[in-house]
Amino acid sequence: MTTKNSDGCKFEIAGPSNDQKNAAAFTVFIGPQAFTQVHTERNRQVEEGCDKKHDDTLTEGQLHTAAMAVLANDPKLWPFQSQMKVRERREQCKVAAALLIAEMERIDRVRASSSKAV
Repeated sequence: MTTKNSDGCKFEIAGPSNDQKNAAAFTVFIGPQAFTQVHTERNRQVEEGCDKKHDDTLTEGQLHTAAMAVLANDPKLWPFQSQMKVRERREQCKVAAALLIAEMERIDRVRASSSKAV
């Protein structure tokens, strides 16, 4: 069922059953521009070498910590040898969201390949 909140934004109350329809409903909820930009940022990260193989080596929470560093705009928290880029607030949110998606996907791969909890 589709409804509107007090701001007039449409969203799904009971979402469709398949992933593609759920993603479409999620896009409507958070806004297509933000969703697309986070997806584009994640693709950029992958193109620069931060792919599944790379991410799977980061087992100590580095992706999560990197997202926190970006959101806090605190280079001291940055867990990598490369220098953290200073960004404006919306850009920080986009980069951090893409890093968190990378961490979630990494955790999902670990869970799928073993029975241990992450």
